[in-house]
Amino acid sequence: MTSGASNTLSVSNVTDRVTPTPNTIPAGSQRVFTYIAPASVGLTGYWRFDEPAGDAILDSSASANNGNRREAATIGAGPLRIEGPFVGALEFDGVNDNVAVAADLNTVLGGAATGFASLSAWVRLPLGSQGHDVNYRAPGITGVESFGDGNDSFWGWVSEAGLMGVRSEDIGGAQTPNPVNDGLWHHVAFTHDYSVSPAANPDQVFLDGVLVSSGTSGTSVKTVPFFEIGRITDSQGVGGNNRVYFLGSLDEVRVYNTILNAAQIQTLANQPPVVTAGADQSVAFGTTVSLSGSYTDDALPVGGVVTTTWSQVSGPGLATFNPGGATSTSLTPTVTFTTGGTYVLRLTVSDGEQTSSDDLIVVLSQIVVSPVSGLVTTEGGGTANFTITLSQPPTALVTINLSSSNTSEGTVPASVTFATGVVVRTVTVTGVNDLVADGPIPYTVVTAAAVTADGNFSGVNPSDVTVTNNDNDTPSITVTPVLGLTTTEAGGQATFTVVLNTIPTAPVMIGISSSNTGEGSVAPALLTFPATAAALTPQTVTITGVDDFIQDFSISYIVITAAATSVDPNYNGRSAMDVSVTNLDDEPTPELEKQWGNCLSSTAAGVPGGGSALLAAILLAASLAWRRDRRRMMR
Repeated sequence: MTSGASNTLSVSNVTDRVTPTPNTIPAGSQRVFTYIAPASVGLTGYWRFDEPAGDAILDSSASANNGNRREAATIGAGPLRIEGPFVGALEFDGVNDNVAVAADLNTVLGGAATGFASLSAWVRLPLGSQGHDVNYRAPGITGVESFGDGNDSFWGWVSEAGLMGVRSEDIGGAQTPNPVNDGLWHHVAFTHDYSVSPAANPDQVFLDGVLVSSGTSGTSVKTVPFFEIGRITDSQGVGGNNRVYFLGSLDEVRVYNTILNAAQIQTLANQPPVVTAGADQSVAFGTTVSLSGSYTDDALPVGGVVTTTWSQVSGPGLATFNPGGATSTSLTPTVTFTTGGTYVLRLTVSDGEQTSSDDLIVVLSQIVVSPVSGLVTTEGGGTANFTITLSQPPTALVTINLSSSNTSEGTVPASVTFATGVVVRTVTVTGVNDLVADGPIPYTVVTAAAVTADGNFSGVNPSDVTVTNNDNDTPSITVTPVLGLTTTEAGGQATFTVVLNTIPTAPVMIGISSSNTGEGSVAPALLTFPATAAALTPQTVTITGVDDFIQDFSISYIVITAAATSVDPNYNGRSAMDVSVTNLDDEPTPELEKQWGNCLSSTAAGVPGGGSALLAAILLAASLAWRRDRRRMMR
């Protein structure tokens, strides 16, 4: 970077670490910073911390006082490289991070060179961080604590309340009136005039370009060397100070052998405006695009005038701004274009000293699809529509092939055709029932590149459309019938069926058993339904009556369907209806008529209704007695 000249830096695809809100410059666009470097008169050290990697720290001044990142006295690791207000910066841990340079910093900052000294830097102290109110125990940007000999020099020392200041020896000095430990980047500048008496207020402190404090301190020229940035060196190791290392971030550290004036410090503190061009836009060709740019500025330089300019960076045609024309000074102009395609527009803002810009991309499609998302179909055949619009009437047939990314969820026509003069067509998407309980499933309607002899549309590939197909399948198991089945002890059979109502995602097994195997048996004992459409085919279970050789009349029992087992969570543990069955007895009634002989007849005298009623009563009693005796014998 050349001092006193305009220098331009283009940045793309980065995110800085500014808090609380980082700034992002996306890939495909860029932000341009134009920085006017301050005059180099008196500049004896300038450490930008912009090296991409490694331990070396370069001095951009003519002094070439280069250094290295260190942990304590060991080169390597040390302060972390981060993004800063101007590209790179260093983050110091307050434990042992520092930068050691080759040449003595005291030569200038201690007054030996010219009797005048200034230090400028960008700093960021962690929110609420503390230093120390005793300056010789406090951390700082640089300096030295020289015990008992008046060679103390404290540059950018940090108090317990988070104030920053400058002091020579252990006398007075100047500090910021308010804390700087707010977690934000600030510009600080400190000056000390060794040529005046202490009473003449040789110290000055500037914060963000404004003089905030001045004060008195010692003006004797210092002789004890120091070489570190990010530490107040304890030359004699006295005091057991473990807080001499700087905690926070530093960038753009400059040392001068002159006293910087307010105008020079304002230039150093002036940051480029932060520019936002707005969100990228994608619209149909022929649409008037509205722009909405904005910026923030630090009000430096004092009295400076901020100017804004929209311009076209690139594109297949011409952009016309309103108000304006080829350019516009309005932050919120409208813009039209001569042809479709991709355009890059730039908003540039200058504060009179520094300039920055931000780009936005406008895509003007010759073929517009709307909407491209949010469509919903249903497995019950529910449909959704979207439109395809040409930017102008075609001069030849335009055909756009369509397809579904998942035809088991939704279908579309194979293509849509625009006749000459037709600019809008509606496409209907129809949901498909896949008979799987799979919930809402997204899929895509894929649009192919247009096929036509019209050069305005040939090869233009419209946007695809995302759709969701809502499910209508409920996992369940149907058993038919569940009542009224009859078997016989002579081996008579009955059947029922079991079927799944949706296709499972894994095989489903259902165990079948009889509650009373003395009355009926079942086959098969296990039903297996595959994870295919075959699961929708009913499977038959056969129940066979069993002879128990007991005259027990009709006996009811249950065919039990066990809870299903499967890897498919929709079916694992799911229960089905059990089946009620009656097994008819085949044992004969005791032949009491033979046992009684002819003692009873259907015309027994004196019995109302004849002998048949009496016979029936006797037979029932005898049957019950026979049944009781038979069961006792089997015990």
